[in-house]
Amino acid sequence: MVFRILFLRLLPWLTALSVTGLVVWQWNHERTYPWPIVLGLALYIGAVSLMAWRRLSVRDVCEKFGPSTLSLGVFGMSFLLVETPFERWVLSILLVGSLLLILELLFLLTHDAARYPVNGLSRVNLTLVPIGAFYLMFTLSGLLTFIRIPWCVAIGMCMTYASLVFFLTCHPMADVSHRRRWFLLGGCVGAHMGILAIVLPVGMAVQGAIGAFLLSFPLRVRRYAFEPVPSARLAWVESTSAIIGFSCLLLVSRWA
Repeated sequence: MVFRILFLRLLPWLTALSVTGLVVWQWNHERTYPWPIVLGLALYIGAVSLMAWRRLSVRDVCEKFGPSTLSLGVFGMSFLLVETPFERWVLSILLVGSLLLILELLFLLTHDAARYPVNGLSRVNLTLVPIGAFYLMFTLSGLLTFIRIPWCVAIGMCMTYASLVFFLTCHPMADVSHRRRWFLLGGCVGAHMGILAIVLPVGMAVQGAIGAFLLSFPLRVRRYAFEPVPSARLAWVESTSAIIGFSCLLLVSRWA
C-alpha cells in the first residue's frame, strides 16, 4: 500500500519527465511527428486512468479531464507548424506544465482531498479552453494556407472542439437540457470559428486570438447564470473591455 501511494505521488513527475523527453525527441527528429506526441498523450491518459482507478466515476473523469485532454491534443497538433525556437519553448512548456499541473491536482483530489483547492481542475479546464482555441485556429489557419486541407475538415474540427468543451464545462448542477443547449451552441460557435479561419485574410496569430475570444466570451457569460453572480459593475467592465479589445484586434491587424 505504501509503495502504491509513493508510486502514484511520483507518477505526475515521472509522466512529465517522460513527455519532456518525447518533446525533445520530436524537435530533434521532426520527421517522426506525430508519434512522439501521440505517445506522450497516451502516457498522460494512462496516468490519469491509474490515479483515478476506483476513486472517480467514469462521468467524473470525463467532466474533469475531458476539456483539458482536448486542449492538450490541440497543443500536440500545433507542434506541426511552430517554427521559431521561442514558439517551440512556449508550446513545450505549455504542454508539459499543463500536464503536470493536472496530474498534481488529480493526486490531491483522489488521495489528499484536504489539500485540494476548491474547483481546482474546473478552473484549469476553463483556463486551457481559450488557449486551446487559440492554437486550434492558429494551426487550422496554417493548414488551410500551406497544405490546403478541405474546408469541411476545418469547420468540423472547430465544431467538435467547441461542442465538447461547452458540454463538458457546464456547471455540475446543470441538467441534461442545459447541457444539450450548450452543446448545440458550441457547434454554432465552432462553425463560426471554422468559417472565419477560411474567409478572414489575417495572420495565423490573429486567427488564433479571434478563436480564443469567440470561445471564451460565451463561457464567461454563462458564469452569470449561477450563484454567486458577479456584480453588474464587473459585467459592464468585462463586456466593454471585450468589445474594445476585439475591435482593436481587427483594426490594428494586418489584412492580406
